[in-house]
Amino acid sequence: MTPEVAQQAIDDPAVFMAKALVMANDAQTSRIVRDLTTTAPTMSSRELADLTEKLHANVKRTIETLAAKGIVAFSQTDEKSTGGRPTTLFHVNQRDSYVIVAQLSPEFTARLVDRWQEL
Repeated sequence: MTPEVAQQAIDDPAVFMAKALVMANDAQTSRIVRDLTTTAPTMSSRELADLTEKLHANVKRTIETLAAKGIVAFSQTDEKSTGGRPTTLFHVNQRDSYVIVAQLSPEFTARLVDRWQEL
């Protein structure tokens, strides 16, 4: 799923859901629609970067790569930085955060599990 499609889901979830349901012919698409239209907790790409001790840019690149393959889905927000330049954050659900951390750094999977138990 592209960031543009994910942003449409955030901007107008009802229209997005209607379009997606028409197109939802497989389990993967159905899962993405369900994940993007619920209010389940999410974790940001910044938090994933902190947990895995990786650069935020590398975490975002991994998320984009996995999303392009249809493996994970994410929503996107812009955050004003104290340095003046805005930062884009990606938000993923619990399942997708496990997939991303496993891709980035398998040894930090336990940290992720612990963090989700805190939420």
